[in-house]
Amino acid sequence: MKEWHIKDSVRVTSFLVDKVTILKGEQKEWCQLVEYFSDYFSYKGIQINLFENQTLIPRRDFLFQILSPNDPTKFISLEKALIRQEKEFLTNLEFSPFYKQLVESWEELIEEVDFLNTQQKTNTTHYTLLPFDKKWIQTSLSFSKKNSAQLSHYEKLILQINVLEESISDKKLIIYIQFPEVVLSDKELEHFIYYLQQSPNGILYFIQTENPSLFPTNIVYKEK
Repeated sequence: MKEWHIKDSVRVTSFLVDKVTILKGEQKEWCQLVEYFSDYFSYKGIQINLFENQTLIPRRDFLFQILSPNDPTKFISLEKALIRQEKEFLTNLEFSPFYKQLVESWEELIEEVDFLNTQQKTNTTHYTLLPFDKKWIQTSLSFSKKNSAQLSHYEKLILQINVLEESISDKKLIIYIQFPEVVLSDKELEHFIYYLQQSPNGILYFIQTENPSLFPTNIVYKEK
């Protein structure tokens, strides 16, 4: 664990941070904490400083994202997440040698159509093959689920976290998840915490909960 310190003009709040940090019980303090984080990493909190031990945490190196399943305004739209994931998939597909061969073969087919036009006995008809359009590939791709409505709440949450992770390459990510127990069962919460703890990345997760019995641990914090 690492010790973080939030300093404003009035007080210093210190707390221990792990890869997955559970915030339970003191809801007023945690709501204040998320406001501090939001202000600090969005450059709104001019009078707020965040330290790890005695070192100032550079806000420009981090992206702070709130996910609140109970508040759509703070939850990434699933449709946007799927669109972003599809774009990423198509970009990777374009680097495939088979994709390149397909484009080149299509260009050769256009030339073949032009050649066949010259071989016709009459000039009354002329055929044209449209240039290759990657939108054809996009419209032919199908998601493994028939539609997003078939995803469980657990799958939706994991999907949106994965999309966030994959879309951020130039900053370290802090994901603050509010009240996941609203949409997840006790068993799903157990799997969810385990998934976050085992994920091989440098992302920090904060989980705020109103049900302290669901989580065995809590952060240690103090105020001065």
